[in-house]
Amino acid sequence: MISHPYLHELFKACLLYDAEEVARMLCSYYPSWKLVNEWNIISVQQEFIAHKAFPEEDGPKFRKGDVVWLLAKVNVQGYLQKVAILHEVKTGNFDINQIFQKYKYYAVRSGCVAGGRTFLWI
Repeated sequence: MISHPYLHELFKACLLYDAEEVARMLCSYYPSWKLVNEWNIISVQQEFIAHKAFPEEDGPKFRKGDVVWLLAKVNVQGYLQKVAILHEVKTGNFDINQIFQKYKYYAVRSGCVAGGRTFLWI
């Protein structure tokens, strides 16, 4: 695999500055993904800080995700629902299980990364 700091920053910049275009491309390639088809991006943030949702667990109090997309939609009852996608950009070799464990007990404004209303995309 190719690993370089500039490659990491390139992918991060695409997710940050071209979020709408990236979402449109995902819609065309994956039409069955409801998250990218039914939800609208309302905010994009760089290096969003996820806080520890369960203080009794081991690990640092905060973690930084590379890019966070905050999405929203109005449900059938007329209520505004919000979710987040926490993007962790990796280039080179990595262990996907370690990355999920790293964010397991952390949360952003919309909810916990593991089992909550925040999705971790690597």
